[in-house]
Amino acid sequence: MPVKVKGYLTYKEIIGEQSITIPKDAALTLSDLLTTLANQLGQEFTASIYDPKLEVLGELVAVIVNGRSYRNLPDGLETSLQDGDEVAVFPPMAGG
Repeated sequence: MPVKVKGYLTYKEIIGEQSITIPKDAALTLSDLLTTLANQLGQEFTASIYDPKLEVLGELVAVIVNGRSYRNLPDGLETSLQDGDEVAVFPPMAGG
């Protein structure tokens, strides 16, 4: 079973639909998944998710794995993904 990726708001537009599936490789981590998405979806996705100066995931981008922020997972971006996992990506939010 592949990993399901859901994009919300601007990511839904970049992905071209609300969700896509990525085949699960043997040792797929969250970081690997984001790199795969950047390669598949191109510059618009890459520029919107990574900090261009630091080349790391932007501080305000929310990446949720099975309902939990990757920041709250013990291995963070190096979390191993399992068959059937669901990853949601939300753009930076502003408001007051």
